[in-house]
Amino acid sequence: MIEVIQPTRGERFVRLVLTRLIKVLVAVVLLTPAACAHQRQADLIPFTGKTAASVEEAGPSQKVQTPGSGMLSASGRGVRAGSLVGAGAGTQCGYLAILCMPAFGVVGALGGGVYGAVAAEPKSLLEEAERVLYDAIAEAEIGKSTGLHLVEYAKENGHTIELAPAAVAVTSGGGGGTALGDAGYEMILQVSDIHLVLLPAPVGVTEVIPRRRLLVQAQVRLLSAARKEVVADRIVTSTLGSTLELKEWVKDHGQALRKETQAASRVLAEEIVSELFLLQKFPVRTISARAPLFELSLSGVMPIHPALPNGPADEPSCESVMPTLEWEPYPGEEVSYDLKIWERYELTTGVLVYHRERLETTSHKLEEPLQPARGYVWSIRVHFRKDGRSWVTEWSSYQFGPNLTGKVMTMGLAPQRGQSYYYFRTPKSSK
Repeated sequence: MIEVIQPTRGERFVRLVLTRLIKVLVAVVLLTPAACAHQRQADLIPFTGKTAASVEEAGPSQKVQTPGSGMLSASGRGVRAGSLVGAGAGTQCGYLAILCMPAFGVVGALGGGVYGAVAAEPKSLLEEAERVLYDAIAEAEIGKSTGLHLVEYAKENGHTIELAPAAVAVTSGGGGGTALGDAGYEMILQVSDIHLVLLPAPVGVTEVIPRRRLLVQAQVRLLSAARKEVVADRIVTSTLGSTLELKEWVKDHGQALRKETQAASRVLAEEIVSELFLLQKFPVRTISARAPLFELSLSGVMPIHPALPNGPADEPSCESVMPTLEWEPYPGEEVSYDLKIWERYELTTGVLVYHRERLETTSHKLEEPLQPARGYVWSIRVHFRKDGRSWVTEWSSYQFGPNLTGKVMTMGLAPQRGQSYYYFRTPKSSK
């Protein structure tokens, strides 16, 4: 008879710790060299000839989504937010906090649940938003406007895109390619299935009613005119600037939604041209953070003022509501910079409040004041020329995560912050 000896609780704990530690060390050994050697290269189309563009209109037959939340989900978010607020209030009870926190948390959860149910977006509001979005798409003629912006933005960046002649029927299988090839076109650019979506932004822990932002996407195919071969086939997606509650999108006969829809064709066209022909992705740079056990992964130009935060909980500040933003220079020829500033809202960017293009210096003093005592998010994008071509980088961003020591000491449990733009807070006074 074989006697099975069960390990003690302490032995099981030691085994668990050692197993987790070995897994972390193996992952670090296997992944670190690849991460160091990895350089994010642009996935660009290597040609310089003429391109014929065919853009389908976003008609009523295409589905327009306005994802809803509903009473139950709003009530659930209210319970979460209320319990957190209540428990936070309970910490003010001093020695009785151990009793107050759960009691206040329960009261807060009940109140938050009721508030969430009452404040939930009604079905009629979702239907109105969908109707306004349909009307806005029809008024904007998204397909036609996208085609015109494709031609314009490509020309600005040294590429030739022309709208395909109306007499040539361009099909998904490359139909019309022979005629276009005979006319001197090297490539055929097809843009179809254009959708505009009111997409809920990431919800913060104390948020009950989600904000939404407008997302535009399209199916994009690039074919060889002569060989009818597919060179690229992808869905191109871009989010526009503003993040608002649904009731704000539809008020005043949908003024905000109509304005954003008008801008959608330009944003989509620039994203298509950039992804296919211009985009230069940054190599990832690893920077030691002042916070123990953490490091920064930077994809972009380094911000100088406001500087990068010292740790995950740090928030850089500015001395004025009209600060001078500064960043490191980018090496290259004919370099210029685009700057965007958004309101900082919970886990995402809020309303786009400031935008400048083609700045020729590495610093910029804001020409319009920001709001005092408020958080903002900002980023830089670079335009430059190389090898006789125009290029544009992605928007600069960074990510916080544990360094090697942090991974080992926390057995892989240290939190990692998602990729984000730079941020800062304005002073309390507007002077």
